[in-house]
Amino acid sequence: MPAENSAADNAAADNAAADNTDPGDSSERQPSPTITISWTEWEDTVLTLDEIVGLVDWQREVDAVIDEIRTELPINGELLSALMPLITGEEEWVELNGHKMFPRIHASGGWVLIPESPERIGAEMITSASAAWLAGGPCEFNQGESLWRLGGFHWVEAWGDMEDLVIAVGDLGDPDMSLSAAVGLSHWFSFDDDGEIVSELDEIPDPYFEDENESEAEREARSDRSYPSGFDASTPRPVPVARPYGTLRCVARFNVTDPVRFANGVQRLLPAGLNIKRYDRGEATDRFESSGGETWSVQRPDEVLLLWLRSMPTVGTELDGWEPRVRAEDLAGWTTVYELVIQLDEFDLRDPKLRERWRPQNESEEWQPQTLLRHLHALTGATMLQLELRGKVIE
Repeated sequence: MPAENSAADNAAADNAAADNTDPGDSSERQPSPTITISWTEWEDTVLTLDEIVGLVDWQREVDAVIDEIRTELPINGELLSALMPLITGEEEWVELNGHKMFPRIHASGGWVLIPESPERIGAEMITSASAAWLAGGPCEFNQGESLWRLGGFHWVEAWGDMEDLVIAVGDLGDPDMSLSAAVGLSHWFSFDDDGEIVSELDEIPDPYFEDENESEAEREARSDRSYPSGFDASTPRPVPVARPYGTLRCVARFNVTDPVRFANGVQRLLPAGLNIKRYDRGEATDRFESSGGETWSVQRPDEVLLLWLRSMPTVGTELDGWEPRVRAEDLAGWTTVYELVIQLDEFDLRDPKLRERWRPQNESEEWQPQTLLRHLHALTGATMLQLELRGKVIE
């Protein structure tokens, strides 16, 4: 939004708040916490968390880049998630309440601010591992990786010669699920059969370790071993763990009486990384379009349903192997009712605790993935009339 409109907008908001005040209410209204955004080439913008989404179109239109963010709100997962729509990845770094933050990849698409010094904002390192190998050879490799959390907000940080990358999972609503998703994003961390986090980096022998009781022959044999048997230094990966698998079928029926409002809700859920844009908003040709030319008409809610499912974050769900067969179509005899069918022939349970929790007692035991349910209920502008979700776990 242009800077010159800020004062008028703020005055209107103040007047509206004053008009709605109950004279008989002796309690004082608490003002909504505000955020002040300083741009590299624009005047400051002052807004609340709820107003962030309304700023996105203007920001994208003028290519505004954030320089600094100031707020009395604490730096926590809720704030980092709320700021995500404004982070474009074009920022070199952003100062947030005096802390240096960098734009990093979010697993569901888009960018999120991650602190340069996580411990300074109260983040906790869950676990960390590092290793060196090929010491004394033509070159030495070093690699490390850490899992971090800030409240329920999780991310993975890798640094070294093989990978230098930070990926955030965010807060998936359940600590175990968020941690499991973070481990799933990792190249070196995995769960063992007991559900404990282990790192393949810990299996690499320390080239600088010296044992006083070690013989010369043993020392030479150890130094000749660059890395463990079966370890490929070019593409190290965690050892896969055998997991139960199953099938899943979901049928959801939605009543979409206002296709435009429904499309607005889906648009808010689209990760920026998909590069899907909306054109001709409010016109008969209102549509979503991908960079490859694929289109979804706003006047066809069944098409927008498919677009939403395509954009649904799969990292952090309880499932591996998320490649379902999907169809969405209008329901015969009902002009505003649309049916979404999801069929997954085979999946793996990702979380070891979830595997144990849903160990089947018989072949007919059903399983309902809560993450998929939350994604279904996240659709705005639509009323869910019916939901049938049947899953079966097989050892």
